[in-house]
Amino acid sequence: MARSSSHRMLCIEPVGEVSVVTFAQSEILDLELIRVVGDQLLGLADEGRQIVLNFQHVTRLSTGLVGKVIALQNRLKALGGQLALCEVTPDLREALEVLNLPRFVPIYAEEREAIEKIGA
Repeated sequence: MARSSSHRMLCIEPVGEVSVVTFAQSEILDLELIRVVGDQLLGLADEGRQIVLNFQHVTRLSTGLVGKVIALQNRLKALGGQLALCEVTPDLREALEVLNLPRFVPIYAEEREAIEKIGA
């Protein structure tokens, strides 16, 4: 069963050994909410799960969230876990490529593909 964060920013659904995190809002710009989301994501990493971040609803985000994604990747890597992104809109993907994020975190077109790649 999916559970939502107290700020209704995240929906976290376990799929086998993978936690699929879907962002509920289309614009992730508020720095305080990004801090809270970052803390929640790092908490998931500490549980030892593989994580897929689903960006299907996201059209705009702050670079602060990109920093949280990199911190999450670093934490997961240190713990032997993996991170992947999926369902990123073309415009958002272009922005993430400018920031070199795909160099550190793989981005997949579909959630199913991301789960299969990191859950294997």
